[in-house]
Amino acid sequence: MRRGLLLLIVPFYMLALAMVQLLLIGLIMDPPWGGRDVIESLVHDPRRFGQELFLEPWGLVYVVGPVVVVTALQAMFLLPVRPVRLVRDGPSRSLRWSIASSAFIAALLVLGLAGALVEAGQWLVAGEEFAVEDGIVWWILPLAVLPVSWFPLSILLARFARRGRSATALDRLAAAVFAGTVAEVLVVLPLDVMVRRRTNCYCSTGSAHALWLASVALVWLTGPGIFLAVTSRQRRRWFDDECPKCGYRRGPSPGDRCPECGSPWPPDATRAEPISAGKPALSGEARTEAKENGSA
Repeated sequence: MRRGLLLLIVPFYMLALAMVQLLLIGLIMDPPWGGRDVIESLVHDPRRFGQELFLEPWGLVYVVGPVVVVTALQAMFLLPVRPVRLVRDGPSRSLRWSIASSAFIAALLVLGLAGALVEAGQWLVAGEEFAVEDGIVWWILPLAVLPVSWFPLSILLARFARRGRSATALDRLAAAVFAGTVAEVLVVLPLDVMVRRRTNCYCSTGSAHALWLASVALVWLTGPGIFLAVTSRQRRRWFDDECPKCGYRRGPSPGDRCPECGSPWPPDATRAEPISAGKPALSGEARTEAKENGSA
């Protein structure tokens, strides 16, 4: 039942992401009225709007394709959250896929920054107009930057995410990507303003595409951001009741250490009380009964 409901929701979710992505592209390519033009086109002629979006190359490259990739990367990123709702036994899932997906988004930001810097160098040194249609930019730059940056970014994000509590690892990953997105926008915006003053056709410039890749990162952050905010308390409870070493679940009488591997329980775990020295632990019902007998 849940799987069928999920399959029913996903197309509408992807359509909503496509609209958000399209509005952001409109704002980037034609500020400040581009977003309004997108809405007017959708309202006045939705059939033509849909044909251009799903059949024209620009729609497939800049909207539909990124939304499909973003949705898949969002699912990869949120895989460790699954035990909060669906799994009751066993250790939590690895952060490997979450780190890989967030590192790929970070690599896209690096690609956008590289394109903007190449553009700036071309303007300053050669005085020539820069365009992503140039072969060196359209093929060589992505093929060179994405693989080279993805691996080291994965290592950096893995080290960053594994500091502190496991319950907040995904939050730290999302926060790192958000900080990188904001930093890139702040760096690229002045260059983009300079380029737009020198050319009438800036849709194919490196700075415009850097802002577009930043918008893709923002769209990617939308799903994980909302989901992590909603499940924050639930995830903390899950990790508080789990052995950080072997994944054994705390019971009503856990003691000071995990009975499976002997590791100490997390110091901030609060759901179960440790066994007092020389006294057996009481379950929740036993404690309630003892209080009632004492009050009687």
